[in-house]
Amino acid sequence: MNAIGGRAVVVGGGFIGSAAAYSLSIDGWAVTQITRATARPAPPHVARFAIDHRSHAISDHLAGAQVLVHATGEMLPAYVPDDFAAAYVEQVAPIITLAERAHQAGVKRVLFISSGGTVYGPRAAVPTDEDSQTEPNNAYGFLKLQTEHALRFVSACTGLSTISLRVANPYGPGQRTDRAFGFVTTAFERALRGEEIVIWGDGETTRDFLYIDDLGRAIAAAAAAPLASPILNIGSGVEVSLNKICALVEQVVGRPLRRTYQQPRSVDVPRSALAIDRAGAEISWRPQVTLEEGLRRMLKARS
Repeated sequence: MNAIGGRAVVVGGGFIGSAAAYSLSIDGWAVTQITRATARPAPPHVARFAIDHRSHAISDHLAGAQVLVHATGEMLPAYVPDDFAAAYVEQVAPIITLAERAHQAGVKRVLFISSGGTVYGPRAAVPTDEDSQTEPNNAYGFLKLQTEHALRFVSACTGLSTISLRVANPYGPGQRTDRAFGFVTTAFERALRGEEIVIWGDGETTRDFLYIDDLGRAIAAAAAAPLASPILNIGSGVEVSLNKICALVEQVVGRPLRRTYQQPRSVDVPRSALAIDRAGAEISWRPQVTLEEGLRRMLKARS
């Protein structure tokens, strides 16, 4: 698909949604952003509308668009629903409805922001490629995976191109730290404020951390590329322990970071890092920002 002269709709006005809207705009798309919250400033040259994406009103904004990016959600990785059936109806069904409306409006491709850190589960080999077995051990990963399956079914029935981007752990300026989510940004902010950070386990748990600008570029690349695969890992490809993150934060910020270690949680996988060769081959994308450089950019953004 040609970005120049094309139109993209981004559902989500938060950290990832705004990065997607900005990168798509930079690449030449005319971007409409749909969000229920308006606290975060709209990216430059992006038309923002405050509506509920689950309502019929979104159909008017989908008309004439070629690409839809779904980058919104209220779940956190530690989310434990009281009723899994109700959680499915609340979290998965609206995305199916949105994809169907997109198809009816003439949209050609739907990009879904999935979770590379949770859908594979604790037994996956590291680095983990897209063909690995998916055995999520938490509700967040389970519901993300069910959404992927549902979108592939919609694709098979309608011909709509649906791509699930299994994203690593994004970080960077503008990420919220009030939801116990986003370890790098939380550690960075706690160090600056002289506050303590809680680490579940001994700190040797590993994750794959991706700078937000690199994620935005990946979403824009996936919007335009002639993709063959319905699933792409989007990460740094580098496995880093939480203790290493804390040490890097201290080095960049120049202040100590107080840590409290708690018992590990059952919802956390012990190791995680994504194999990203397929993204390189199919959308010509590689991450450009190292972890240390990302932290330095965050520090510069604060000054």
